[in-house]
Formats: sequence, C-alpha cells, structure tokens
Amino acid sequence: SSAAASTPDPERAEKNLLSFMEGNPGLGDELETQARNVAWLFSCSQFLANFCTANPGVLFRALADMEQPLDRGVLSGRLDDELAVSDNVRAKTSGIHGRELGRQMSAVRRCRLEGALKIALRDILKKTDLVGVMHELSILADVIISRSLAFLRLAMNETYGDPADDAFSVIGLGKLGGEELNFSSDVDLIYVYGTEAGETSGVLSQSGVTTNRISNHEYYCKLGEWLSRFLSLTTEAGFAYRVDLRLRPEGQRGDIALALRGYEMYYESWGRAWERAMLIRARPVAGDEGLGRDFLQMIRPFVYRKYLDYSSIDEIRRLKTRIDSTFKKGDIKRGPGGIREIEFFAQALQLIYGGREPLLQERSVLKALHMLMQKSLVGQEDYGLLSDNYRFFRTLEHRLQQLNDVQTHSVPSGQKEQEILGRKMGFRDGASFGRD
Repeated sequence: SSAAASTPDPERAEKNLLSFMEGNPGLGDELETQARNVAWLFSCSQFLANFCTANPGVLFRALADMEQPLDRGVLSGRLDDELAVSDNVRAKTSGIHGRELGRQMSAVRRCRLEGALKIALRDILKKTDLVGVMHELSILADVIISRSLAFLRLAMNETYGDPADDAFSVIGLGKLGGEELNFSSDVDLIYVYGTEAGETSGVLSQSGVTTNRISNHEYYCKLGEWLSRFLSLTTEAGFAYRVDLRLRPEGQRGDIALALRGYEMYYESWGRAWERAMLIRARPVAGDEGLGRDFLQMIRPFVYRKYLDYSSIDEIRRLKTRIDSTFKKGDIKRGPGGIREIEFFAQALQLIYGGREPLLQERSVLKALHMLMQKSLVGQEDYGLLSDNYRFFRTLEHRLQQLNDVQTHSVPSGQKEQEILGRKMGFRDGASFGRD
C-alpha cells in the first residue's frame, strides 16, 4: 500500500499490514483511517505488530489516545482491578503457594505490552521527545513493580501473617532510577525493609493453632524472591521485566533483602566507589514511601562526600576499563563516546563535586550534564556535544530495541539493515547515517 511505501521499512510494514488484515478481515475501514500511523508502527516494531494483530482493539484504543502521555494514576487503577488488589480479596485466595499466579502474571505482561505500544506510537509519530519517552517507560515500570508488589503482599500475608513493624521498599537503580529507562531494559533493583526484629503473626490452622511464623528477614527475602520471579519469569505471555539484583551488597552472594541498618553498616564498612556511583541514581519505585526516603537520606553522606574526593576516580576508571574490554564493533553502549562513557563522565564529576554542590545531586544523566555546565565544570561546547551524543545514542538504542523487544545495543552490520535504521533515525540513506 502507499502507506507502507513512505515508512523506513516498507517491506516489513507491507507484510505486517497484510497479516493484520488476514487476522482481522472486518477491520478494513478502521485500518484505512489510520493507515499511515499503523504502517509506521508496523515498519518499526515487529513485536508490537504481532501484538496488535492479536489484539486489534488495543491498537485502535492506543491510536485514539496517543496525544495523551501515560497517566500513572489511571494505569495503577486499571492494573489493580486486573490483579484484584483489595482487602476483600483475602477471603477468596489461598496464600502464595496455593494460588494460581498465571492469570495475574499474564495481566502484568499484557499491561507492559499495552503501555509499550502507547509509548512507541507517541515516540515513532513524534508526539513526545526522547525525555518524554524515557520518563513514560519509567512510569510504566514503576506502576507494574508497585502494583505487583501490592498483590504479592496480600498473598504472602495469607501464608505467613503480617510482619512486625512492617515496611518494605523497592529501590530502582540505573536507568530506572534515573527515570531514563529504555524499551527493552533490565530493571536494576535492591530491596530494603525496616527492621530485623520480630516475626510474622503467622496464620491460624483449621484446628486453631498458629502456624507459619517466620522472621521478618525471612519474610522480606521471600517477598523479594517472589517479586523478582513474578516480573521476570517467561510465560506464554512473555515476561514483564528482567530483574537484575546483582547491585545489592555482596552481589549474588548477598541476601536478597536487607534491613535499612544492614545497608548502612555495609556501605559504611565495605562500600566501594562503584557503589557510590551506582547509588547516585537510586530512587524508591515501590512499597513504603517513608522507608524509601529514609534509605535516600542514609546513603547521601556515603555517595556525596563533603570534601573533594579524587581517590574514587581511579577505581571508577578501572571499572570503566573492564567494561571497555567487552566492547565490540557497532556497540553504542560500551566503548569510546558511547552511552556508558557519557554516564561515567557525569557520575565521576558528581562524585568529586556533588558533596559541595547539592545542585549536582541529580539522578538523570541529561540533567546532571546540564548542572555541570551551570556550575562551569563542563564548558558549553562540551555540554552541547555530550548532551547531543547521549540523546542520539539513546534514541538509536530505542530504535534497535523497538524492533523485537530484545535488549540489544549493536548496530547491524548489513547495508540494508543499516539503511532501514538510518531512515528510522530520520536520515535519507544509510551513507549519511553511517557518517553521523
């Protein structure tokens, strides 16, 4: 069709439009009115084309609604309804082990796809800019993590009773923490709870005996395990988010959740420079807000030293060298001038000067670069170059990941694929894209 011809990948657009019509023969008129928009989406994203062909109603709702940014409150309410998160659910459910989690896992995965569809349309059809796209992708993840947690808490409490002095918070790190998430991203999380003292209330057995009392620590570690599995398990409906917990104290050897005091003791005694850099972007994304704030307050003096701090730069440089060693040709994340190098540059200056200059205590890389320029720690020209490059590479990363919902950072080597990617990035042809 003529709609497909004007897209970056006419062949893919055409094939997906035909599949859509074969699967939904009664929707020709609706498709006709949105032909250009649908063709662009189908040209840029295979996984969303497949999803839309199976769920045409979702596609047309997203098109009707694409002028509006993703709304945190509306999305939370809808997902709560799907998961049936409310107190009167308790009577009908049978604890974390006895219940069928498949339906709820599917609801969460579908919510992620519907959200990704709306955001992809707003991105591809230029209804918002890169910052808007990253922010909306982060809202989508926040809501899914936070509502999944609320649902799992109910199921856990039916099995073990309520924990003593109850508080549990999920801290987002990396791009999620900085509210700069990409289309197919891991979410870096750590789990913190209030106090180790005490245990759960347990539950009454049919014979009236209290059973299943476990320590607070055990309860919160189980909760963290369930949440990670609930989000990352691959089911028939795919996965919601790959959860990466390796940034916690002791990495994979460490407990999956720690009390606030446990984190404090660890960072005071053992905390290393790379952990300080990582915690620059820490942000509470789910659970108890007060505890989340306490965590941020606790890490601030560890992350931002009052004196000028050059010692940690050597350690960060060594870490960066290690990451660079995994660099392959065409990788936009690692290697010289890539996404990771720009992030490291900003974070190194934030660690050196952030204790004295509270304005530099910024989670977002783009905002941090801007503040570094405002404080004359980066020249205007350098700021322009770093900021433009970061935006370019992050947009390119989205174009790569939108295709198949795969976490890739590699520019394809084939000429045809490069030309298609160049057109998705707004270039006339592959040659001018390659030069840029």
